[in-house]
Amino acid sequence: MKAETHKFFVKSTRPPVVEIDSAAQAVYVRFKNARVARTLDTGATSMHIAIDLDANDEVIGVEAIGLNQFNIEIVLKKARVAAPASVLERTRYIPVMLSPARAGTTVEN
Repeated sequence: MKAETHKFFVKSTRPPVVEIDSAAQAVYVRFKNARVARTLDTGATSMHIAIDLDANDEVIGVEAIGLNQFNIEIVLKKARVAAPASVLERTRYIPVMLSPARAGTTVEN
């Protein structure tokens, strides 16, 4: 995946939902529910950060992997994604847990 250097602005006025998987040291900052048209690798060196975009190049969400602490402002800054402070102030945080039925399963062809 090629690293991108664009800056993106979140157009949604809905507060994001941050899905936190502490076991995987990963978060997904979801700004809206939509079909992902493309994913951009930001080229961050200290962690993996990718931006999911819809067909109109609007931000759907930001994925960060390799975090030992989470701060939404730092993740968005590293992803070069800007969102209004009034939207970020209302962010909801939810834990993501693997379902016991899906944990450790493999996909067979």
